[in-house]
Amino acid sequence: MNTYSVPGSLRILMILTCLAAVAASGGTSFDISTKTVAAQPGGTLRVVLAAGNIQITPWDKNEVRVNSVSSDDDLSVSSSGNTVQIRCSSDLDIQVSVPKRFNLDVLSGSGDITIAGSVDGTFKGKTSGGEVTLRDFGGDINISTGGGGVTCGDVNGKAKIHSAGGDIHLGTVAGEAVLETDGGDVDVSDVGKSLDARTSGGNITAGKVGGRARLMTSGGNIEVGQISGDCDLESSGGNIAVHGAGGKVTATTSGGDLTLEQIQGAFDGSTSAGNIDATVVEGKSGGRCDGSLSSGGGNIALALPADVNTTITAKVHDADFSSDEDDRSEISSEFTADSYTKDERAGTIVAVYRLNKGTGSITLEASGGSISIVKGKH
Repeated sequence: MNTYSVPGSLRILMILTCLAAVAASGGTSFDISTKTVAAQPGGTLRVVLAAGNIQITPWDKNEVRVNSVSSDDDLSVSSSGNTVQIRCSSDLDIQVSVPKRFNLDVLSGSGDITIAGSVDGTFKGKTSGGEVTLRDFGGDINISTGGGGVTCGDVNGKAKIHSAGGDIHLGTVAGEAVLETDGGDVDVSDVGKSLDARTSGGNITAGKVGGRARLMTSGGNIEVGQISGDCDLESSGGNIAVHGAGGKVTATTSGGDLTLEQIQGAFDGSTSAGNIDATVVEGKSGGRCDGSLSSGGGNIALALPADVNTTITAKVHDADFSSDEDDRSEISSEFTADSYTKDERAGTIVAVYRLNKGTGSITLEASGGSISIVKGKH
């Protein structure tokens, strides 16, 4: 279980405690309001506030209790069946206690939402301008915030999160995860199924992914662990690193380096200015390997098993023929080349390596850099 600080909930509790003390001394006109309704585990709490912070705490009692500081009768607490509804048309901070097994549907026009404990249920939360902080959840979560960050523990279900500009930090998600922010970082531990993460300007970091992965950032780095399915990784200017993939890997960056490790399927990697380091391991297609790597201004290093079934075509553009060194240093390989040709006028060197049956196809292209091909492990 992950543990998180809850400044929003502490703020609410401090306000309630202080105002209660002042009210007891007769120094305020505010009412310290406590309302309680019966509720069985498995029910639903619906909260709609015009504005204000919301703190929800799970407990062992079969009731919902609402604490607030109110100067009027705007706060409404009602129940129908096993659904409890809380409404307020004014700016009000509230603290709510609910059974540990409960579903939460929370809306605040402007304020933080804090769940100060682990809840076995689903969560739907929306705030137009605050942060959302959750502990572990036993069901699906769906969160939207107009300007704050989202922090959550482990989710034993699906996770869908959107922030207009804050960071997203998540523990392990058992199901699929869709995470979007218009300007912050995205950080998630392991994801049991597919992962779709996007940010307009931050970094994306993820652990293991049990299905496909689609990760895109307009300006940051991407790093992800072992991916079971296909993956599509794209950055407009950062580095990309994937530490294992069972499906096809597509990775593109306009200005960073690519690190592609433990690749079992096909691959397609390109960078406009960085280096590429790729490692292929024995895949699922009988040793056949297909892929392409392209760098507009860096070096390419490829490692693959000696018994792989493929034909490698390596090409260097803008090769330097002016030095006294062997021009074969532009393309070096632990495999024997079937052909090695150079065109000094065009500034190109092309080497072809047919490995075993040569059924697959790998293309390597570097402009201004070098290409290195080595024998890797099975």
